[in-house]
Amino acid sequence: MLFLTLVFPPDGVSTAQLMSELAVDLAKAGHPVSVVTTQPHYNRDETAAAAQPLHPDWGGLLFRSSYRGIPVAHVRMGPRGTGTAGRLAGWLRFHVLGLIAALRLGRRPDVIIVPSPLLSLGVVAWAIGLVTGARYVYNVQELYPDLAVQLGKLRNPVLIGALRLLERFVYRTAAAITVITPRMQSKLLERGVPESKLHYIPNFVDVDDLAPLDKANDFSREHGLAERFVVEYAGNMGYAQGLEVLLEA
Repeated sequence: MLFLTLVFPPDGVSTAQLMSELAVDLAKAGHPVSVVTTQPHYNRDETAAAAQPLHPDWGGLLFRSSYRGIPVAHVRMGPRGTGTAGRLAGWLRFHVLGLIAALRLGRRPDVIIVPSPLLSLGVVAWAIGLVTGARYVYNVQELYPDLAVQLGKLRNPVLIGALRLLERFVYRTAAAITVITPRMQSKLLERGVPESKLHYIPNFVDVDDLAPLDKANDFSREHGLAERFVVEYAGNMGYAQGLEVLLEA
């Protein structure tokens, strides 16, 4: 089983956390698991990086690490904030070298798990499948290009049309599509995706590992919050997050 994902530990971002927990659980269930991802670039966690050292390969174009016994290949990626051109170059490099790395991992997968973003990784998974016979599962964390269009960040009709064609290709060639909300499932049904191919699987958390503590704790006492009404938000703060809900609360 191969995970083809833009982010994975030691990158400290939500999709990396979700995919790593899923990979570990599948490995514990007896499935051979490997990962092709990028060099940590989105939210570098120095503590996690120290615990999961990356070793250069392919002249520094690729790095290798081990995450709880799972072999991970990291394609070189520039740090977040390098600008649009740098980001596009990094994504292109990941598509090309990720394809090569996946085919040279030694163990050929029978299943490939691809979370969004990026939508175009579905094409890479499809290409890997042409060589290995593997089928891929596309995990929809966000609907693309809908997100960029609705935020007004993507307005070029030609580019939108091209991305719609890419979207249809990915949904058609994926063996299964998982969505994290019922509304996503409804949207894809409206677009002609067969119901038999769609599976609603919400995101998850290990309640034995992450559980609420008493409000009066060391952190709340240190910051004077133990007796105050507190609204907390953990995650990105950007156009897509709807943080006006936080302010209204």
